Amino acid sequence: MKKFHHVTSLILIVLFFTTTILLFLRLFEIRKQKIVSILSLDLVRAERLLVDNFNHTGSLIKNINMQIIKSSFDKNRINQILFKFKTNPVLSETFSWTFFSWADKNDDIIVDAEFGILKNPINISSRDYIKLAKNIDNIFYIGMPVIGSTSQKWMIPGGVGVFNKKGNYQGSTVIGFEIEILAKLIQKNIVNPNVRVLVYKSTGYIPILLSSVNKILFNRYEDLHFDDKIYEYVKTSFDDNQVKSHIELIFDNKVFLVKKISEYDLTIAVEYDSNAIRSELWNSIWSRSIEFIVIAVICCVIIVLIYKKENFEKNTIISLKEMAEKNSNEKTNLMRVISHDLRNYISSIYSLSDLILTDNSKDDNEKLNSLLKCCKIIKFQSNEMLNFVHDLLDVNCIEKASINLGRLEYCDVVKIIDRMIYLNNNLSKPYSLKIVKTIDEVIPKLKCDRVKFKQILDNIFTNSIKYTNQNGEINITVKYLKDSSQIYIEIADNGIGMDEIEVDEALKGNAHKIDKNHFSKKFDSHGIGLPLVKKLVELHNGIIVIESQKNVGTKVKLWFKLEGDIVFPEKNLINCELSNIFNDDDCHIKQEDKRKILIADDEEINILVFKQILRKTKYQIISAKNGLEAINLVKENKFDLIVLDIRMPQMDGLVASKIIKQHFTEINSSVPIIVVSADDSIDVKQQIIELEINYFLNKPYTKEMVFNLLKEIFNIK
Repeated sequence: MKKFHHVTSLILIVLFFTTTILLFLRLFEIRKQKIVSILSLDLVRAERLLVDNFNHTGSLIKNINMQIIKSSFDKNRINQILFKFKTNPVLSETFSWTFFSWADKNDDIIVDAEFGILKNPINISSRDYIKLAKNIDNIFYIGMPVIGSTSQKWMIPGGVGVFNKKGNYQGSTVIGFEIEILAKLIQKNIVNPNVRVLVYKSTGYIPILLSSVNKILFNRYEDLHFDDKIYEYVKTSFDDNQVKSHIELIFDNKVFLVKKISEYDLTIAVEYDSNAIRSELWNSIWSRSIEFIVIAVICCVIIVLIYKKENFEKNTIISLKEMAEKNSNEKTNLMRVISHDLRNYISSIYSLSDLILTDNSKDDNEKLNSLLKCCKIIKFQSNEMLNFVHDLLDVNCIEKASINLGRLEYCDVVKIIDRMIYLNNNLSKPYSLKIVKTIDEVIPKLKCDRVKFKQILDNIFTNSIKYTNQNGEINITVKYLKDSSQIYIEIADNGIGMDEIEVDEALKGNAHKIDKNHFSKKFDSHGIGLPLVKKLVELHNGIIVIESQKNVGTKVKLWFKLEGDIVFPEKNLINCELSNIFNDDDCHIKQEDKRKILIADDEEINILVFKQILRKTKYQIISAKNGLEAINLVKENKFDLIVLDIRMPQMDGLVASKIIKQHFTEINSSVPIIVVSADDSIDVKQQIIELEINYFLNKPYTKEMVFNLLKEIFNIK
């Protein structure tokens, strides 16, 4: 066993040192690549500066020569031409040349841009570039560095020969690039302070200048000396576009690049400072060494912790498995409760429908009363089931964080509460519950999502009904808090109540877990109401507080801020929403109002429902089974209103509405369109908005909803 540990330790040591060596080699490689990248950048910048300077200057001289030819080689005219270019401020700031001169065919400088027409011409026949310029027309030649004939400054001379139409040499325009200015221009273009740029004359390998961020060197070539290693590379022959490099980081800390510009007989070298290489390299090594040691220590600690953590992870996996099984069981129980509620609703509706169909009573009045009673119960059960499904869908939206408010409108809070009490009368009446209302005389309208606001109140009120004992009492209080501009609503009962833990569970959606065995009334609750209520109240920028005590009762307090203008309900108007819910006389459309309505729906029952709602009106109802039929009917008939279901075969309502709107645009007409759907999701509403459709009817709809929408569309008071 000990031998095994020794072998393992030896392997670890070898791995450590091997990794260390590889790390250092990698560090050298990274540093080398970085330095080469820096040098390559400065080499390109220096090359472009020199080449651009010479190219532009060559073009400028050729332009001057054309003007000199036109002047018939007149000295005075040549003097004017040279002076104009020499004194141009844009040119003088852009380029490094300091003199322009004209040398005649005898190689004598007779005109200078600075000194004018020379009384004592200066012979430059010994200059190499003059010898070349005399042979070939219109080529810019760069010569050996010299002391300027007129400026007495260290120069790179150049010239372009001028020939007459017969091809006879007439003279040359010569120019001098001041090396000091060139060195300063290169200095400005150097990016890294540790880089030096060196320029050589390729012929003769003559050093011309050295530029860095901190200094420049230029002098007569016999007094200027550069690095011997670089000088050896300059003397070697290589292609024009080839870049030769010397990279030695470890021993002599020397890195440089060399490139030749054969067009102008120049060689450029860029060198990285040796001291900087040494400093940067060792700083990098030490910093990385510290990092490596820290990483090695951390790895050792991690290895130790991994062994200790195995049992913990094993126990955690077992715990998570048990938790998953528990959650799965809870989900199964919740689905069992939900399915039980749905079966109850459907069963009652089915039984009542069967009772209506099999009623053989001979007494018409008795039969009518029985039918009305059954229909009211069916409507109530349908409404309960619809609210239940809405709650399920909204809770799903809460889990996905995608629930939002719909259209905001000013709602009469008192009417909504009265209607809520009325619609839940069948739920509270069998248990002789006393409903007490305490409402301020004047309550402003609340700007809210009507459907979502009703969900808030319905959930709280039905919970109070379900969990209040026989002959219990439910108090509903509504106040207008003028000072804080709020509406306060309180729903309090003397039911079974909850302790603090049970309140928290209910707010988390776990009301079905609360023990209700001691409660005499048996209600299966899916337990999703309160989380939904809490979220909807928050979306309305409201506040909810639940105060509850076991076997005493529960108070749910709501505060809603009044936004915008304060609007009060109209007085002395017929209450179509409450007292006349089942009465047509006050709420239906005038019978003499004759209009033509197109309804497109693939379900016959939906068309039948719509026709039954409007049976007492004189509206003419035309039906279609899909969007294509609706489009054809619109093109052949004139309608006052078009009602389109969204989901239909062949062509849905949204596509059909788009085509119909285009048709009305073409004939310069307009007819209101109502889109009908059981899907009131945000995506559907967004599509409706994009199509600029102003009216939406959500399934299932009531007669009251249809009448209110028709009144709005046809402006019926």
